[in-house]
This record gives sequence, C-alpha cells and structure tokens, in this order.
Amino acid sequence: MDAPVYLPLTKDDTPTLISEDQATTIQVIAGSLAELKGPIVPQSPINMFTIKMKAGATYFIPFESTHQAFIYVLNGLVSLSESSNTNNALIKANYMAILHRDGDGINIIALEDSLMLMGTGEPLNEPVASHGPFVMNNQTEIMEAFRDYHMGKMGVLIED
Repeated sequence: MDAPVYLPLTKDDTPTLISEDQATTIQVIAGSLAELKGPIVPQSPINMFTIKMKAGATYFIPFESTHQAFIYVLNGLVSLSESSNTNNALIKANYMAILHRDGDGINIIALEDSLMLMGTGEPLNEPVASHGPFVMNNQTEIMEAFRDYHMGKMGVLIED
C-alpha cells in the first residue's frame, strides 16, 4: 500500500560488468553482482540484471541459495545449467526459465547472440490475491484497491 514511485534509470546510471573476454555484459539494475550495486534500492532482497552475451560466451551468475530466480530470454538462444544439475536446459527467445533454490548460481552459455533479463529474490511467502491490474494479499485489499481507483486516489494521467 506504499505510494507508487517512478525511478528513471539511464544506461549511464547503471553499473555494468564486462567479462574478461568482453563477450558478456551485465547491467546491475537492483541488488548486487560481484562488486557492483544497482542504483534501484528494493524493499526486499532482490537482484535484477540485464545480460547480453555473444554467441559462444559462457558466464556463471552466483546468487543466494535462498533466492528464487528466473531468466527471461528476450533474444537469442541459451543453455542453462545449475550447479547441482548436470543437465542443460535450452531456452529460446520469448521463453523463461524458473530456477531451483538448491544451488549457488547458474551457468549460462549463449548458443546465439542473446539478451536476457534475470531476477532473483527472497520469496515473500505471503498469500496472493489478484483481480484485473491489482495484486494484493487478500480479497478485502483487492476491493479497497478498486475503491481507491474509483475515488481517484491513484493519481491522474496527464498526457502531453
């Protein structure tokens, strides 16, 4: 029920990690990777990255074993292998992989030039109720959100 916030973020404001072989570029949006910290400070422990890899590149991304993680492939084709699993999963553009919480990270191999969005975070373990654009913890909160929307409490869109 916090007030919405818009956080503009430019490429120049985003810390970027470049692999030694120059084949992998990772922008750290939120959380941290290696020594880099993202400029967006989340309300719960999460990491958010964009990952750009050239065909043939390999990179291991570590994350906490308590985190749930996903990788969404925007362009390209990648092979993923979790540290506790020797089987590789192929993920193509417009598909997402949800990773197990039983290892210490994920090894990504780009089979084509690829662009991905990766997020990790501590599960909130809260109930989820949704209706339309609203996601809350229960139906009462959903009804309150609809009421607030109809009363104009969610702001006004001013078009240029």
